[in-house]
Amino acid sequence: MSFGLYVLDDDGKPRLLCSRPSDREGLLHWAAWVTKNRERMRVALDVCGDAEVSTVFLGINLGVREALRPLVFETEVWRDGTMHVAGRTGTLEQARTLHKRVLQSLKAAQHDGPSTAPHSSE
Repeated sequence: MSFGLYVLDDDGKPRLLCSRPSDREGLLHWAAWVTKNRERMRVALDVCGDAEVSTVFLGINLGVREALRPLVFETEVWRDGTMHVAGRTGTLEQARTLHKRVLQSLKAAQHDGPSTAPHSSE
């Protein structure tokens, strides 16, 4: 995994702040940004039946390959106290799109009968 701590710029684009775990100053700056920007980190939150769909800016690259775009947004489905990762994305636009797709999938499944939370192929 490629280490990276990110913040959002004024346009909602991820910006690399710290790329080395040993960068104490960068880590402290990132932690202060996260503390001050909790509300900005929530992209979307919806309830659909017994499930909650949450999409957030993590601020941490969870991508497994260095060559790929950093995956710093995550969409989760919470049901019965259990979290299922529906997917991770690299941009705010992709995060919003994934959130909508997951929500639509859950709504469609409610009309078709019992469902399980979508799972990521990542």
